[in-house]
Amino acid sequence: MPPPFEDRFSKYLFGAVLSDVATVEVGSDLLPDAFRVDILFTPNGPLPLSLPGAGRLAKWVVDRRCVVEAYSGAVLESDLRSSLAKLSLSMWRSYKERQTLSSPNGCLLLLSTYWPHKAMAQILGDDYDEIERGVRRWVFGQDWIYLVNTKQVELEDDTVLFRLLGNKTPRREAVRKIFLEELEPYMTLLNEFDLEFQKMATTESTPTMSEQQWRDLQELRDTRADVLRELGREEGREEGREEGREEGREEGREEGRMQEAQRVLLRMLHKKFPHEADWNNLVPQVTALGALETLLDHLLEVDEPKTMKQLVLDAVV
Repeated sequence: MPPPFEDRFSKYLFGAVLSDVATVEVGSDLLPDAFRVDILFTPNGPLPLSLPGAGRLAKWVVDRRCVVEAYSGAVLESDLRSSLAKLSLSMWRSYKERQTLSSPNGCLLLLSTYWPHKAMAQILGDDYDEIERGVRRWVFGQDWIYLVNTKQVELEDDTVLFRLLGNKTPRREAVRKIFLEELEPYMTLLNEFDLEFQKMATTESTPTMSEQQWRDLQELRDTRADVLRELGREEGREEGREEGREEGREEGREEGRMQEAQRVLLRMLHKKFPHEADWNNLVPQVTALGALETLLDHLLEVDEPKTMKQLVLDAVV
């Protein structure tokens, strides 16, 4: 099971994707009152290349104990120095826990939306391999250091996780791919995140986070909503064209349009409000084509499931 959503979507995402193949800790204190890491995971064995949306992560990390630090804003020299110290402390703790003579190999995965050139040159140096577009690797003894530029990593089936942790266009492209192809566990995670964000935004006891972190969460929620609206419009247009070609001048075209509208509405309701269980019972009771088209228009604007449910109930004949 993924960890509870707290202040950073990256923690929630890594915890969910890796929960079956690694021991995952989020917000872990390596020493009392000392360093806290975003994500720390220890693979149960070599990570499978079939890891959903993250096969590239498995290729890079293999079976190494890995510290993940995700940056939503500027990356300073002190940030990179602190991250290297966290990796060293993590490997020391692993050695103490296992009581083995040789320490396991480690990996530090740094995620940023740009190349922090000054900090890289000062702390990591220029001796790196650009193993693919948007990914650089340094070798420090037995440990590997990866810096991933989430804006430059190509969007492919095995890099969805990294693009989702980017911002603006890279993130929007990842969210679109997730909902268009119904990729799991990402589609469910984004829907659950939306519910958790609504709770956070309407309660006084929100997690402690910086203004930048809060803006990042708002951007993620807005991106999800925008993509769903966009896909809804595209699907509605395509379904309308297809229905027109199939029905043409056949008798009963009105009935066909009504059934098609019900099907489109039902599909989009499940995508936008997956936790509401009554859609399958309610939508077939709406038999007026005009009412169905009006509900599709409302669906593009309404963000609250209760409000949408009441609109459907009002349209039932």
